[in-house]
Amino acid sequence: MARASDIAFNGGGGASSHTGNPMPKELEAPDFPAESSASVESDYRALIDAMDQGACIIEMIFDEMEEPADYRFLRVNQAFERQTGLRDAVGRTMRSFRPDHEEHWFHLYGRVALTGIPARFDNPAASLGRWYQVSAFRVGAPDQRRVGIVFNDITKRKNSEEQLELYASEMGHRAKNMLAVSTSLVQMTKGATVEEYKTNLLGRLNALSHSQRLLMQDGGDRVDLDRLLADEASAHQADGETRLSWKGPTLLLETRIAQSVVLAVHELATNAAKYGALSVPDGRVTLEWARAEKYLTLLWRESGGPSVSGEPTIRGLGTGIIMKCAQNIFGQGSVNFDWRTEGLACELVIPLESLSSETS
Repeated sequence: MARASDIAFNGGGGASSHTGNPMPKELEAPDFPAESSASVESDYRALIDAMDQGACIIEMIFDEMEEPADYRFLRVNQAFERQTGLRDAVGRTMRSFRPDHEEHWFHLYGRVALTGIPARFDNPAASLGRWYQVSAFRVGAPDQRRVGIVFNDITKRKNSEEQLELYASEMGHRAKNMLAVSTSLVQMTKGATVEEYKTNLLGRLNALSHSQRLLMQDGGDRVDLDRLLADEASAHQADGETRLSWKGPTLLLETRIAQSVVLAVHELATNAAKYGALSVPDGRVTLEWARAEKYLTLLWRESGGPSVSGEPTIRGLGTGIIMKCAQNIFGQGSVNFDWRTEGLACELVIPLESLSSETS
């Protein structure tokens, strides 16, 4: 039997299959009297508009080399605007809305229009800021080059999958780092008595576990970036020390962005405690941040630590996690490592599509 997404209205209100296989008898359009065709079309339109998924019919536009160049929207359902954010689309082309729309969309739909072979796929649409699950199939005669599309916005699901993958990788890496971090805490902590020493050490271990709990939170409201960094810093410097300092405007981040920030800062701080400025008494780290439009820029600078001889020849898992933290699901965001002689400098540019609030 043809899939639901392979059935499209054929202009007269009936259903037709675009799989290349004969239409099953139970799905064949009945022979309605001419006077009932308008009623059938109206009922079918009501069915399409009742769908939660977006649906549309497009006409592919090819250039002189028969390469897909654009497509025009011919029909859309009511969910189309909610799923795409595009208003009054009928009669307009995709590039008139988003000139930078990714080429893979045009090639995928162009292939369906030319071959008649249906396609099902999940793809990002960065120009719309969304991920979609799509079913596309040819509509009408081959020379019309029309494609029917049924799609669903799966951005939230993709965000969750991306975060779960990141968490799994990070938790495995943190398990390997935990002994080294705990040892460093024991060495840095001071106390006039055993009881004082125990209290101070447990305080730092609790600060470290707070970061772990934050990473595992599912949802939440807002997180103060300054408080987030204070919790992380307390696990990497001894009593009364200011070896790790930070400054920047007050930013309230949604939990997902805060999780990425704390992951990246933890990896930088752990690396500094093992090999960099935080591995020696005179080492210092400064962290500054600023917001520029839709991005958060963090600048990590180390000084006073062991001399750096250049970029490491082997990139560790921690470096990969830092780079992953800076990027969203569309690959936007960047990390720049500067292996200076006086110490590592690292600039992270993180997309803030989930920035909740900013106060001065």
